[in-house]
Order: sequence, then structure tokens, then C-alpha cells
Amino acid sequence: GVSTSFDVVMAALPLEPLLGHGIRLPQPLGALRLFSLIPKVPDNGTVLILHGMEEDWLGNSDGGPGPVPGGATEIAQLFREAGFTAVLVDSFFDGRRDRLLQEGLDRRVSDILAAIVFIESRNFPLPIHLYGKSEGAWAVLRLLAAPAARGHPLVAREAVWAIGRLSTCICNLEGMGENSDPEEESLLATMESVETSRPPMLLLSNGSEGAARRIARAAAPGVETVEESEVGKSTVCRVVGHVNEKGNVQCILRCYADESASTAFRDGVEACLTWLRQFAAEIWVEAEDQL
Repeated sequence: GVSTSFDVVMAALPLEPLLGHGIRLPQPLGALRLFSLIPKVPDNGTVLILHGMEEDWLGNSDGGPGPVPGGATEIAQLFREAGFTAVLVDSFFDGRRDRLLQEGLDRRVSDILAAIVFIESRNFPLPIHLYGKSEGAWAVLRLLAAPAARGHPLVAREAVWAIGRLSTCICNLEGMGENSDPEEESLLATMESVETSRPPMLLLSNGSEGAARRIARAAAPGVETVEESEVGKSTVCRVVGHVNEKGNVQCILRCYADESASTAFRDGVEACLTWLRQFAAEIWVEAEDQL
């Protein structure tokens, strides 16, 4: 038979341990790569995953039999095991890492837009959720701030379109320090000024509680908060809910007192799955019908 361009692209991509070949998407700063991890029964929706800045950013090449604990690959596999279709975005493929470091978060927002188009073109199950890990979490926040991007009307319109496709966002702020830089503060101030609606958010942090609370306030400005402490077997988690006047949760922040990455990660995964299962496909379809 005749080889399609898709087959040629697939054959040209190197095989990644634990992830397979991936799909290559041309982008201005070099090709983006997407890995789709599809469960046996793909009926729980799709989670789009953004990696962080680690040296092994995909978390799949330390030479062991499994993925790096807490890395992007393990996160994707856990979502797949729970029945979610996981799409892992490799933003550093094709030598893009150094270029993206110079360009900032805007290019990673473009990666999110391209990945959402890919998910819809493949008819992956709804709803679509966005998960960002460490620096990837800041890319999520940058997307949510983009509708208020002054001087960039095209970016703002595209961001509004993408945000409208998302059911929820999860930001894993692991290891975040107390002090944010001026660029991050500017981003949070812009987020607070966004007037369009945004998806409900789950924030996870095992670093600075003060900095995490600042992000939560920017994500859900001017709404009531309720707090409680969860005492688990090996960690204490401070839970802060941001609820609007209609009683709807806009943001939940989970701050882990135990800075052990593995403890916070394991509990955080359970919290993510509990959170995501609230947004069932039937509910999402009903909501779309009402728009």
C-alpha cells in the first residue's frame, strides 16, 4: 500500500521507553511531540499533561524498569490505569528546551492550544482536563491569564477558545519556594484581572504555603474561602476551598505539611482522581447542551 505522511512521521520518531513513538507536531520553535496513553476502556475523559523543567523532563529514562517516581510518565500511566486517556506533551523535543527557556511561557501556551486541537481531531473522550507539573503548572496559569493579554488580541482569543474546551485544571506546584519573581507576580496580577470565566482548579503544593495561597487567590479572586486540616497516616494536608456566591467551588488548594515528595505525590494523585471523577462525561455533555 501507499505510505501516508503520518506513517512516515511515526517511523522517523525515536522510540521512547515506556511511552512509544509519539506524534510529531510542527511548531515555530521546532517540533512538539505528543504521547497518547489510552486505557482499555477509555470512558473517563482525557487529561493533557505538561511536564516540568527537570533534566529528565519526561521521567522515563533513568534506566530502571519503571518510570521515575513522580515524573510526567508515571503521572500519565496512573491516569491511564484509572481509565483516563492521558496525552503527555513533550515541549522540549527537537532541541526546543533552550529556545523555550529564552521565550518564556507564551510558547508553552501555544503548545497547549496545539495539543487541544490534536485531542479533538482524534475524538478522544470528553471532558478534557489540563494538568501542569512544576513549571508546567505555570504554563497552565499563563494560559488562564492570556485572555487579559493587552496588545495580543489574537493570543487572547485563542486562549478564550482553549479555556472554553477545558473542564478543569490541575496545578502541581511541587517544591515551590517562598519568593516568586517579578514575572510570576505580574502573571498572577494579570490572572486576577481576567473577567471571562475559567474552569474549576485544583492546586497541590508541598512547598511554600504562602506562595500557594497567593496563586489560589489569583485563580479565584474575591470569593469566600473555607479551610480544614486533613490528618493522614503520614502527612497533614491543609485544604482551602474557594467558593463563589452560588456555592460552586472555583478552586481547591491542598498544601502538604510533609515536604516528602513521595508522600505528597501519592496523596495528591488520589486527590486528583477524586477531583476528576466529579466531572463525568454525562455532566459535561449536559453542560454543553445548555450553552
